[in-house]
Amino acid sequence: MTVKEIATEYLEVNGYDGLYSDCGCICRISCLMPRRCEDCSKCKPGYLHIEREGDEHSWSINAVLPAPAQMPRRSILLIPPVLADVD
Repeated sequence: MTVKEIATEYLEVNGYDGLYSDCGCICRISCLMPRRCEDCSKCKPGYLHIEREGDEHSWSINAVLPAPAQMPRRSILLIPPVLADVD
C-alpha cells in the first residue's frame, strides 16, 4: 500500500474531501498529491467548499466544515453489521 493510498483511505473513511496546506496548495481526493505539489508532509485534511455552483474551477478546501446546504453530496457507504460467532 502506498502513502497516497493510505491518505486516500483515511480521508474517505473520516469524511474529508481532500488536502490543503498553509502555503495555499489544495487537492481533492480524486486528484490527491499532484506532481506539482512540492511538500505533501505539511498537508492537512479538509472539506470542500464550492465557491460558484457550476464552475469546476471555483472551489477550495480548508478545515472548516461547510454548512449543510453548502456541503457536496456524498455517497453513503453501508456496512453490514458484524455477526458474532456463536458456539
